[in-house]
Amino acid sequence: MALDVVKEENLRHGRIKLEQTEITVADMKEIWNELKKAGNAEFLTVEKRHETVRISREGEFVLVKVTEKQEPKVDLKIPVAVVDALLERPGDELNLKAAVAAMRQKQVGDILTVNDNNTRVRLWID
Repeated sequence: MALDVVKEENLRHGRIKLEQTEITVADMKEIWNELKKAGNAEFLTVEKRHETVRISREGEFVLVKVTEKQEPKVDLKIPVAVVDALLERPGDELNLKAAVAAMRQKQVGDILTVNDNNTRVRLWID
């Protein structure tokens, strides 16, 4: 379903070409290569009055956690192999087909949970 929002001319053979953005795919690859070298580490923490966003690497996963008023709101768990696959292609394209294939190979269980008052959303890999 997520691929439906991508303009058709930007999606070819399971690869997506980004339109003009503030960060290029080459920039993403360079940043990712440096982050991988860091191993387990906290990459970014943004603290606002009622919300904290934390991005880190733990083992074979990149974790994104959003906490509001001390309660978990969003937890995203992305296998490192999926990011590698997404960025594996030379040039300025993201390889969505390879990222989806890598996701299928991983047995990670929940990859995304969102909690909002009485509602809980879970996305998982079987």
